[in-house]
Amino acid sequence: MFRFVPFRLNRLAAEVSQSLSSEYQERYGLDIPEWRVLATLGFRNEACSAQYVSDCTRTHKSTISRAVTMLMRRKIIERVEQKKFAALLGKIERSLDLGQTNREAAAKRVY
Repeated sequence: MFRFVPFRLNRLAAEVSQSLSSEYQERYGLDIPEWRVLATLGFRNEACSAQYVSDCTRTHKSTISRAVTMLMRRKIIERVEQKKFAALLGKIERSLDLGQTNREAAAKRVY
């Protein structure tokens, strides 16, 4: 087993992660999933989904969702309200007479 490269890489990654976790827990009170969320967000210039973070970090989505919830409670991160954004886009579309209902778009397969 100790000659199997994927096993060795996985073991090394787990060890490094655990070492960083101890440091981040002591300094900032962050656990592994929380610092993975922050690290992923830190490399982006825009909002992203928990699924995106999960895919990037190879961490189960429910674990990432819990980490996001904890970071939000501590006011370290915030969620972007997509409903407000969609409503604002709707106002702009209507002001330009571009209003089209979801049903009309679906019928025309326009997204």
